[in-house]
Amino acid sequence: LRGGAGGGRGPARLALPAEGAGHRRHAGHAGRARGDAAPARQARGPKDAGAAAGHAGAAADRQVQGPAAAAGQPGDGARRRDAGHHARPATVSAGRRRAYPMNRLHAARRSARGFTLIELMVVVTIIGVLASVAMPEFTRLLYRAKAAERHEVMLRIKKAVADTYVQKGQINGGVQLVGDWQPALPVAQVKRMPNWRAVGWDDIFRSTEEIEGATYYSYRFVADDSVNPPTLSILAWGDLDGDATLSIKQTDFERLNGLYQLVLEFPVPGQEDFISF
Repeated sequence: LRGGAGGGRGPARLALPAEGAGHRRHAGHAGRARGDAAPARQARGPKDAGAAAGHAGAAADRQVQGPAAAAGQPGDGARRRDAGHHARPATVSAGRRRAYPMNRLHAARRSARGFTLIELMVVVTIIGVLASVAMPEFTRLLYRAKAAERHEVMLRIKKAVADTYVQKGQINGGVQLVGDWQPALPVAQVKRMPNWRAVGWDDIFRSTEEIEGATYYSYRFVADDSVNPPTLSILAWGDLDGDATLSIKQTDFERLNGLYQLVLEFPVPGQEDFISF
């Protein structure tokens, strides 16, 4: 503060430094401050520089990770450490993924190409071998099923003769009774209707006891009461396979104590197909 003119105490005025001088002083102070700060930073050394780099890396991790960092997922450091472990499997997996479509393409091409001529010939050969083995056996089974009729019809004829003896006490007045071939000869491969009302058959079959339906075989019986013991012979002829060779079945009985007992059966049961059908 400086006084007024003439040595009196006038109004006080604030003395401001000149503009040029003030700038120079401030520049000098700033320069000294920067000069002091630079050695201070150099004095702190690599320890503080490493900390600063760590803070910078953490900030970068937070910016990159976003919400995942809050969930506790590993940052870039952990990822960098694990990169060596996961790099090769990832490459192998990528290679496998690239190979899968190619495998499917090759499989589709193989399935679309069909069968070769050799494969078809092998299949046809196998089918032919199986057919050559199976067809004869299948045909034989059909013949056996048709031939099973003989056993049933011949038993019915024997029962009818026995019932006639029980009812009349003798067969045809004590002489021979013959029921000729029904259906009539020659034999055939197909079924034919017999006539059970023909001579001889009408003596043993009543109208309610006749055998119903057509038959593959032709039948004949001879009941002879003129011999002792009385006998009964039943025959069945047929030719199911059409080879012109007769298939013959014969059963002979003797009447003992009023009952007809079997004394001969040819062919024996189970061996009929060894001769012919």
